[in-house]
Amino acid sequence: MSTITTILDLISRSHLAMGVLSVVTAPIVIGVTLTKFRNGNLRLSQGRTKRLYDIMNRKQGGCSASSGALQIAVKDMLGIELPGDAIRFALERDSPLTLLRNIQQAGVLVKFHHNEKCFKDARTRPRLSLQQIFQALILLAIVPYVALIFVGIVFKFIEPIKVAALLTLDLIAMPMIIKAALRADAAARLLKADTVYPPPHPKVGLRDADRSETSPRPRKRRTKASGNEGTAQEEPTRVTASAGVLPALATENV
Repeated sequence: MSTITTILDLISRSHLAMGVLSVVTAPIVIGVTLTKFRNGNLRLSQGRTKRLYDIMNRKQGGCSASSGALQIAVKDMLGIELPGDAIRFALERDSPLTLLRNIQQAGVLVKFHHNEKCFKDARTRPRLSLQQIFQALILLAIVPYVALIFVGIVFKFIEPIKVAALLTLDLIAMPMIIKAALRADAAARLLKADTVYPPPHPKVGLRDADRSETSPRPRKRRTKASGNEGTAQEEPTRVTASAGVLPALATENV
């Protein structure tokens, strides 16, 4: 019994240490989760991307590939099954891998429409937009943590044991809440795919070709033109010379 009392006394005296540990741990958890699910790069092996890479190296890229070949390639790469039109839509963007990753992350929240070639909200009668859900879930992950810090640790309105238990539960639930928030954010980005993920920019070579067409003509053509003008100017002199000889010959014959 005395041992349990000693442990409880140590826990009650170390409420400041628990608060400091929670203050340090929670931002790390938030940062790692955000980096992993939103800004993390696709670490894919060469074997998983080989099918899609071979398809994109064709003359017409993914446009000439069948839907089955595209589905198998994306299945090997990301482990998800997508319709062929949605994969072609992603491959036509400037950042296709990021768009495919957002499709994987959004899941059933959005649906690709073949006729309009765009993603739309797959929910029936949504009360909140996907961006509003993202903001609400982020607040749900942060507000309880901040409230426990101030109410339970700073102002000591809650017992240290309860504060520790609540902070532990909050830290466990925080990654799942942030994952759901980023899922809604990915779906909201897909609804604005034309703005967030535009098609590739025109090639620089095409712009250089247009500039070369509007450039002035080379000097050789000008020299050739000036030579023609010189010959054109010499012809009248020859005619006048011959015209002057003819009257002289006429007078001699007379």
